[in-house]
Amino acid sequence: GAEFSLYELPPVELEIVQGWDFSLVSSVAHAEKRDTDYTVGTTWGRDPKTGDHYLLGLWRKRGLTPAQLQSAVVSEYERFGGAVRSVAVERNAFGEIHYVGLASSTDLPLVPHLTTGAKKADPWQGVASLSVLFERGKVILPTGSSRDREAIEPLCVELWGLGRESHDD
Repeated sequence: GAEFSLYELPPVELEIVQGWDFSLVSSVAHAEKRDTDYTVGTTWGRDPKTGDHYLLGLWRKRGLTPAQLQSAVVSEYERFGGAVRSVAVERNAFGEIHYVGLASSTDLPLVPHLTTGAKKADPWQGVASLSVLFERGKVILPTGSSRDREAIEPLCVELWGLGRESHDD
């Protein structure tokens, strides 16, 4: 990914999707004091010819109000000029509030994502299929600038420490 940066589309045709995982704490000071999870939104592009998966966008903050979270989802969608074909939104207890709010106030192509029961507590649920993509070099992370490398560092740390790290966003 050294040849491209976040929010720059590589010169290939991509199927673009977004996914969101919301944090519960709406105060920055409280979130930092308790070291709570972050709200994270990712935008991925998949090249249907090669199967390569490009990280196109990464949004990560904590301590946001519901209105700020919903605004972030809309803004990230709009950054890609309508090329995003679906926006997966976590639809657990807290995520339901945002899903309903977004569904009633926007025309985003929302797709509910539900993780409950054992799946919610199991950091390995679904990871096996992702590990194959990484092992085969099919996941391309943008490293074109020092800003890109700084932005993706928390993602890499959390992936490397999955199951041991305090955050799994």
